[in-house]
Amino acid sequence: FDLVCVNAWMLDFTQAILNLGFLAGAFTLGYAADRYGRIVIYLVSCFGVGVAGVVVAFAPNFPVFVVFRFLQGVFGKGTWMTCYVIVTEIVGSKQRRIVGIVIQMFFTLGIIILPGIAYFIPNWQGIQLAITLPNFLFLLYYWVVPESPRWLITRKKGDKALKILRSVAKCNGKYLSPNYSEVILHITSNKYC
Repeated sequence: FDLVCVNAWMLDFTQAILNLGFLAGAFTLGYAADRYGRIVIYLVSCFGVGVAGVVVAFAPNFPVFVVFRFLQGVFGKGTWMTCYVIVTEIVGSKQRRIVGIVIQMFFTLGIIILPGIAYFIPNWQGIQLAITLPNFLFLLYYWVVPESPRWLITRKKGDKALKILRSVAKCNGKYLSPNYSEVILHITSNKYC
């Protein structure tokens, strides 16, 4: 798009638009994750950021590039936020801090390997595709990652939460106390909560 010399400001503009997308995604998809479920919004966001990234790579003109860069920001923030919330809600309180730190390390790792990707892929469209296409692989999480039991409890879906918690306990070689099951079912059946 000839974003050099007189048009160099347009490059900064696209970065500002991406950041505006992050802001919009934080508000809209954060709320949507609270309302419709963490994993659903995570998967929608992965698909959205993947599609937006592919369109950015093949955008026929600057306005299309800018619009999909904004959408890339919206859905990118959706993937980051919901992923963070899912992993921190599914572990116990003692592990929450370390899991939160580890999840952030993947962003840092991505920034570290980006120059290597740029070395082997010399054009920006190829780099864009290299960092975008893996988002479609995350759609496989649908079959692997359960919905957050904490979210299910807030939505009065105690039976589903218990099923997931029993499965997690079994994987960890533990068993879920019947008292725990009673408490969850009582909380989710209370019409005033």
